[in-house]
Amino acid sequence: MKIKAYAKVNLFLDILYKRQDGFHELDMIMQTISLHDDITLSKQPRGITITCQDSTIPTDKKNITYQAALVFLEKTKIQQGVAIDILKRIPVEAGLGGGSSDGATVLIGLNNLFKTNLSTEQLLDMALIIGSDVPFFIKGGTKRAKGRGEILSPIYALPKTYFVIIKPKINSSTKSAYSLFNQNKININMSHILYGLRNHQINEVGKYLYNEFEEYLFPLYPTIKQAKEFLLQYDPIGCLMSGSGSSVFAMFEHRNQATFVYEQALSKYDNCILCHSHN
Repeated sequence: MKIKAYAKVNLFLDILYKRQDGFHELDMIMQTISLHDDITLSKQPRGITITCQDSTIPTDKKNITYQAALVFLEKTKIQQGVAIDILKRIPVEAGLGGGSSDGATVLIGLNNLFKTNLSTEQLLDMALIIGSDVPFFIKGGTKRAKGRGEILSPIYALPKTYFVIIKPKINSSTKSAYSLFNQNKININMSHILYGLRNHQINEVGKYLYNEFEEYLFPLYPTIKQAKEFLLQYDPIGCLMSGSGSSVFAMFEHRNQATFVYEQALSKYDNCILCHSHN
């Protein structure tokens, strides 16, 4: 069974406060995009094995797909094992949710492969055991995410939009990024973006993109800020760092404009991606 694991971008990310359990309370809008990994699942007599064409990806218990398969097999009490092959396209430590998406996709795939007929709610419960962002990828599309990222609310879908993504030659650790959080900062209202989505006004959405992590990471990693400045010169609808970095995306209404900017970016950056919103 072969399934696509789609990446995401954050159209909005505000950290409200640090919780007593050590996690951070978030208010986000996440959007799946057409960039994806390919996950192939096969039954085997016992155990969990992982292969991947990217030698930098761990293929042991550290891989989130291993954790997903383990949770699934334990919860369903299935005695068989599973082989997982990952064709990696989503850059790692880029704020695009590649690992979380892979984990969610394994849960969805195993539910189909073993015909266990688990409900969406059961899959969401398993997903949260694996990671805070994983539940979003069970549903995908355009969602508002609160709590740790697991409290999902449907909102109006983003109309088809094209994205040019630059992944600078720097990795950004999510844990390190959260350690920079300023508890005394002012929270930002997302009402303008919600209005733009409700009225299918992409320009209104792009005008109010927001990611609090930019405030913390741009001074530390000027190359991320420079990538954003490069994209801004082509007058996109909106431009933002995704998640905790280090990738930056620009939004365009028309494919031909996005293709032109993508070609310009390729002349300066090694890791560039052209894709579109996926609902």
